[in-house]
Formats: sequence, structure tokens, C-alpha cells
Amino acid sequence: GHVFPIEITLSKLDLDDVNQLVAIVRDVSDRHRQQERLNYLADHDVMTGLPNRRCFEHRVTAMLVDAEREGQPSEGWMVFLDMDDFKLINDNLGHKAGDHALVALSRRLVSVAGEGAVVARYSGDEFVIFRPVLQNQTLEHWIDHLLAALRQPVAFDGVEFMLSGTLGISLWPEDGHNSQD
Repeated sequence: GHVFPIEITLSKLDLDDVNQLVAIVRDVSDRHRQQERLNYLADHDVMTGLPNRRCFEHRVTAMLVDAEREGQPSEGWMVFLDMDDFKLINDNLGHKAGDHALVALSRRLVSVAGEGAVVARYSGDEFVIFRPVLQNQTLEHWIDHLLAALRQPVAFDGVEFMLSGTLGISLWPEDGHNSQD
């Protein structure tokens, strides 16, 4: 009653001068699920579930190419966020607290980034966001929301602590011509 991937192997078999075929049919659903998981892991950060650097660059490039192909204006904001003194969280509260902070921050960034944006964990405690420009919102207004989300305290194991970060902002296409600029 459901569709699933199969693999078929056909072999010719001659019996008493009669040509016959033997078919072996295998359900390869598990193999497909494993391959999909490997593909996901190759493009995503395991802890946060966010796209990694490679996936981010691929998605942003695809967005820009698609916009150009469709004749749409391709303006956007690229924000690079480096958490300040993240090592102190790990050193003072432990790596589980640091991991919890990274996951909390990633969820906040996705929420604030909005629809159509690409948010990625670029490396260790660095995140990057590409967001197409929306007509009804200014960069300053959006950055204010981003900073407010960053400044919310994180609670872990009965301890509340604050996060801070340094932002770098560039405008597409004025400041660069691809996702690496």
C-alpha cells in the first residue's frame, strides 16, 4: 500500500533451450535513508541543525542566481556574527553550557532572520546570515531586533548568563559579488 525504492537485478538463465530471466528485487529504503542522512550531515552542523559554511555558500549563490535569472532585484544583507568571549562560557560553566548557548542563539537567529533568509553556523562560535531586503523593513530596524535577540539571557542548569557578539554587515551587491566576498 505504499511506494518505496527498490533495486532490481536481472540475470539471463537458459534451461532446456528456453531463455528465462531471473529477477531479484530488493527494498533499498534503509540505504536511501542512510544516504539522505549522510547528505544532511555533509551540509549541516550536527549540534544546531543549521546549514554549515559549504551549504550556506551554495544556498546564497543559488538564491542570487535564481533572482537574476527571473529578472528580480537581488539585494540583500549579509551579517557575520562572532560571539564575544565564548571561551569564557566553556571554561567557567562547561562545554554543555556552551553547546546550550549555541543552540539557543541559533534558534533566535533563525527566528529573527525571517522568511527567505539563510542562517548558518559558519564555524565554532561564528554565525552568518544572508537576508534578502524586504521593502517594509530597514536594515537598522532588523539589526536592532537581531541585537535584542542576542542580548537575551541564556539559562542553563540553574544559571543565567548573557551573550554578546560582534557584527559585521555588508550589503549585496554593493559590497560583494558572491557569497564569499
